[in-house]
Amino acid sequence: MLQKSITYKSLIRLMGIALVLLSVYCFCSVTLNHTESIANGVTIYSGPEIGESVPRALLDVVWLRGGYYGSIFLWGGTLTYLGIGLLLIGMSTMNPKVAYWTLQASIWLISINLWYQYGGVVSAGSIVPFLMTPETLWPWMIIALVASFSLLVAYIPVTRLLRRFLLLSPHAEISTESISKKSAG
Repeated sequence: MLQKSITYKSLIRLMGIALVLLSVYCFCSVTLNHTESIANGVTIYSGPEIGESVPRALLDVVWLRGGYYGSIFLWGGTLTYLGIGLLLIGMSTMNPKVAYWTLQASIWLISINLWYQYGGVVSAGSIVPFLMTPETLWPWMIIALVASFSLLVAYIPVTRLLRRFLLLSPHAEISTESISKKSAG
């Protein structure tokens, strides 16, 4: 009889792809949202938000929390989903160097998203000229800097740990046959 099984690698990759697709959906739902600009009772612009102002649309993407997308995802935002999805896809490659760099990228994506969501007052040019940013780097960007620098300093031990973790059980599978036997017995 044929044994049907799904590897952990495939499950992790599918979850990563699903989260990346969710972040693309969140990005599109915010940027293509219909908006109107009215001045003195006259409609100046009516259409997708990204057509009016690209910087404003991008700020709305990083500001918006997960509750906007539905009651299932109440935390995080577009960059959070993208960061976790990229991390899962990087882990599913079973390559320690790819996993390390996707870990670095996910730390930065999640931190940038949290920085905008919980960073306080946003103003133009407060930290980066010509860019709307929160007025302080504390705590989210400082945490990202410390975590990223710590991972960089410990590059060799971290990649060795990832190699052991990823290659611990390369043939790990979830057998649908064993699951059905456990539920029946």
